[in-house]
Amino acid sequence: MENILDKLFLPYLSGIGLIPVERGDNFKRSGYCYCLAPTEGRGYYWIYPIDRWHAIAVCDLVFYRDISFQCEHPASLSLGYYESPLARLICSRKASRTENLIACMGNKSTHRETFQKNMPVRGVSINWLPEFYQEILPAKYSEDFRALPTICTRLDGTGTIPEVEQILKQIRASKPTDHFARMYYEGKVLEIISLVMHWGTNELMVHAAHEIPVKDLEALAKVKSYVERHYAEQIPLAELTKIACMSSSKLTSDFKRAYGLTITEYIQIIRMNRAKRMLLDSAKGVGEIACAVGYQRHASFSEVFKRITGLTPIEFRRRSKL
Repeated sequence: MENILDKLFLPYLSGIGLIPVERGDNFKRSGYCYCLAPTEGRGYYWIYPIDRWHAIAVCDLVFYRDISFQCEHPASLSLGYYESPLARLICSRKASRTENLIACMGNKSTHRETFQKNMPVRGVSINWLPEFYQEILPAKYSEDFRALPTICTRLDGTGTIPEVEQILKQIRASKPTDHFARMYYEGKVLEIISLVMHWGTNELMVHAAHEIPVKDLEALAKVKSYVERHYAEQIPLAELTKIACMSSSKLTSDFKRAYGLTITEYIQIIRMNRAKRMLLDSAKGVGEIACAVGYQRHASFSEVFKRITGLTPIEFRRRSKL
């Protein structure tokens, strides 16, 4: 199985003529360092793969001639802090500040890029393969983290999160020893993810609040609270429309606008989060847990659990004990 270094970085680095540098007096940092030939430019591109699915990268390069290249780019997500010339290339708009916080969602495609002579290429980024933000984060923490790509891509260089910028600057400047590097960088990345999720959730709520009248938001909050208390029961939509004093079409539409999920999806997430806790904290069988969270059929529960977490209930319990 390819890791993020082989899949995402190496095709890109070879495309712009960077070659690996051996650890020594000029390079003591944990990770991998690549440099340009002295005749081609100056600077470095440093990468620290935290695991197979996500990595940190820092670049500080200047080319002595115009460089154009293309390479096969895998699906991925990146969040970085870049100087203006590179920021304009990434987000295709006028950079709003001297340095910019920008996220990019990349699909599997052919990537083309051009760097101009004497243009500084400077930045620090966190990069994730889909396995990380689609499977690992939701399974380990919460299904809410499936929204990470959507939230990240709202960072287009026109706004910022000061705390995230500060952590990225710390990463760029830090040089932990091999013994502590993974713990240090993994902690910083998780901190950034939590800050981005908090920022994004608030942004989406504020956006929804501007579109939905306060009276309706209060009614939706009552529906949400009712669902959270009665998630293990069969909840008729008619019951929820009475609570909200809305038509079924208005309720389902406004609920999705306000919370980013349908009512059914929200119920399923609550059920699966409760099921995950029971799988981890009790010795109950899968069938018993399925009934406890509202499923009459074991097979239906297992199907939804695998669709949301990427694992069967038994696989989830087994992995948690590794």
